[in-house]
Amino acid sequence: MVRNADLKDTSTVTKLVAEFVAQNVAKRRWSQTTVGQKIGKSQTYVSLRIKGLNSWTTDDLDNLAKAFGYGNAFGLLDAVRGLHKSE
Repeated sequence: MVRNADLKDTSTVTKLVAEFVAQNVAKRRWSQTTVGQKIGKSQTYVSLRIKGLNSWTTDDLDNLAKAFGYGNAFGLLDAVRGLHKSE
């Protein structure tokens, strides 16, 4: 098992997406387990990505976008960039 401190540093984009997802999860008062159920992943998988320690896949972003009320991953990424709000 790899310790969080032993993981490679992630990109600025990964960290910005992680922060955006974390804010949206908190706003909805969802648990990491709930997020995992919505995107078909484990709580541990979600935790590492919400903390910005690993990056989300494009499929993850597409599923998260739908859960947050964006049409697709492009809409979610536009929101991360401050260009779009959820519907």
